[in-house]
Amino acid sequence: MRRNHHEFRGPHCPYCGSEARLVDSSLIYGRSYGMAWVCGNYPRCDAYVGCHKGTDKPLGRLADSRLRAAKKRAHAVFDPLWQDAHHLYEPLPEGKEGRRAVRRIHKTARTRAYAWLAHQIGVAGDACHIGEFDLEQCEATVRLCQEVTPDDIRAWHKEKKETA
Repeated sequence: MRRNHHEFRGPHCPYCGSEARLVDSSLIYGRSYGMAWVCGNYPRCDAYVGCHKGTDKPLGRLADSRLRAAKKRAHAVFDPLWQDAHHLYEPLPEGKEGRRAVRRIHKTARTRAYAWLAHQIGVAGDACHIGEFDLEQCEATVRLCQEVTPDDIRAWHKEKKETA
């Protein structure tokens, strides 16, 4: 497993203050999906967060069941805003070239969608990650994303670029 930096220590639980410990995710799910940070009081305190594949780097902040559910709702409305963006560019080439085009579009659309969301909720662009959001930010994300389309975000980005 890659270490992200030499002095990395586990996060502290925002619910009970206990230091988190790094475990195999099979402790949580009954099957391994890689490593996870769990509250030192787990399962009494059910806060945990998975890690980026092959690392001990948390995917976000420790979250209890309520915050995990809010993050899922936020991703459910946010992710289609960039995952469906390739439909704005149809028809796309066939085969390998078309798949490459979709990947490029998704990457650009995801960056733009997070920039739009950061602007909307008032956080720095590099700090805008649903995995790091608190409950209120997740709820705001759900409200905002229900009222916007991939084309709206594309237009917002274009307007922002023109006024810069």
